[in-house]
Amino acid sequence: MDLEGFSPSIYTDKTEHPTIGYGYNLSVYSYEGKRITKAYGLLTDILKENHRALLSYGWYKNLDAMRRMVILDLSYNLGLNGLLKFKQFIKAIEDKNYALAVERLQKSPYFNQVKKERQGIWKF
Repeated sequence: MDLEGFSPSIYTDKTEHPTIGYGYNLSVYSYEGKRITKAYGLLTDILKENHRALLSYGWYKNLDAMRRMVILDLSYNLGLNGLLKFKQFIKAIEDKNYALAVERLQKSPYFNQVKKERQGIWKF
């Protein structure tokens, strides 16, 4: 998950979002005065929370560990609500049509914004 690197101060990412720590998107998540020295804790807390929430979806629950990591990466960067807006992507996963899922993801505006950083990770 260290693909974006660590920044102890707020910066604007490629998608013009204020970001801090390990890609902690301040327009998706609340910062609420948390100390950035706890950036790794923020990262792991969000991943754990998203994983628990995603386990309520059969399409996620039935994935192997590597595919779950792809989904968790997306949920971290988009926020859980943002991920769940990728309905055609999720439908393809439900149908176990992973090639179509990748195609749907690659056609999204989000993919075009981050494809360089994520191209090695999103191999479904």
